[in-house]
Amino acid sequence: MKNYFPPIIFSGLICLLIITACSTNKGTDSVSLDNGWKFKTGDDPAWANPDFIDSAWASIKPTNIWEYQGYKGYDGFAWYRLKVIIPSSLKDHAVIKDSLQFVLGRID
Repeated sequence: MKNYFPPIIFSGLICLLIITACSTNKGTDSVSLDNGWKFKTGDDPAWANPDFIDSAWASIKPTNIWEYQGYKGYDGFAWYRLKVIIPSSLKDHAVIKDSLQFVLGRID
């Protein structure tokens, strides 16, 4: 009995390796969105304005649950705001040109 990969499995492995190589994060091709977030409970359409001044808002870590950051028992609307500069080099190194991917992680 010969040991060999059927062609379909071999093709699948090659495709998986190519996809992994193309999607590997090289560090300079990403912008961290872990810090600098502002947070406010409630809802106000004025908060959607990019020029809205949020300096009085609390700082929050988006990687932690808000209940553990002083909002225990709060269930309702809340706004997160972040100002970030996205370098043009991200576009230059994108696998799919003229596109960006935002990985938001788990949202509760």
